[in-house]
Amino acid sequence: MINVKITIAYITAREEPHLEWLCDGIEQQARSSDKIELIVVDALGRPASAIGFREIKPVKKLVETRPKPSIWQGAHRITAHDFFANANARNTAIVLCSTDYICFLDDRCRLDPGWLDQIRLGEKKRKSVICGPCDKYEDSGISVDHRRQHAPQGKQNCGGGWCYGGNFALPLKWLFEVNGCEEGCDPVGLEDCVLGHMLENVGRRIDFVAEMSVQLDRRGFVHPLNFPRHDKGPSPDDKSHAIQDRFFPRKRTEFTPELKKLRRQISKNKLFPIPDPYGDYRDWYDGSSIRGVGLTSEERISRARGVGEFGISGQIRNKEVP
Repeated sequence: MINVKITIAYITAREEPHLEWLCDGIEQQARSSDKIELIVVDALGRPASAIGFREIKPVKKLVETRPKPSIWQGAHRITAHDFFANANARNTAIVLCSTDYICFLDDRCRLDPGWLDQIRLGEKKRKSVICGPCDKYEDSGISVDHRRQHAPQGKQNCGGGWCYGGNFALPLKWLFEVNGCEEGCDPVGLEDCVLGHMLENVGRRIDFVAEMSVQLDRRGFVHPLNFPRHDKGPSPDDKSHAIQDRFFPRKRTEFTPELKKLRRQISKNKLFPIPDPYGDYRDWYDGSSIRGVGLTSEERISRARGVGEFGISGQIRNKEVP
């Protein structure tokens, strides 16, 4: 019998993330001797119990936190408004992870029946990064993950470009080899594909596992995300394509802080570093000031005069679950 000791990193920035769906799935699929750490990274800073968490036997440890301070998102942001910053949120979970195997999931997800069994096999073998399909339930109907059509029985060595959708798992040490997710992708996205390519570039195999599937409920949203994306220019002269050109060939992140160093700091009960509120932050894409992204003309004038406040960072809450 294969039991697991793993971390599940659950990332959200939505008003109704429905964490209870994940709890239900874990409880239905787990074994009595499983030991699961659940890290809830909530950009809105709510206690996990406020977004659906309930104590279940397999979850032995719960970590609740905001994403670490970022120039794009949160109380210490440099931009005027919160932006999509998923790489930063995932890296927060990497730093706080206390097991040696981590799985990533997006919010509003329901686990299909075979999900945890496939995680068991992946954690035992540790021969590859495993990624699974994400079928979306949208107002227009069901959008079936197209990877299922290409490889209905799964596919070994599918390449880094198949690692997307927020449903993947791997040994923690492999993430430190590439220094986690590329924060240069914030706030546009594509951080999971970039991560897949970097892992492939350092010799880590990527396997698509069709049975490791989840259902993503995206119904009822005017916008797919609470926080906006920030792209520039018409395709192909846009930041999304520039991300592919710049980061896909790399073996290590370029704009992500050293995650091992952050891990050592946190282990000594130190806080995450806070961005310099007066720093001259520039977009790598075109050199423009990040400080001005999302500002109205009136806000730009106010900020030029020094008007504005920077709040305190969120607290990391660790709970041993009886």
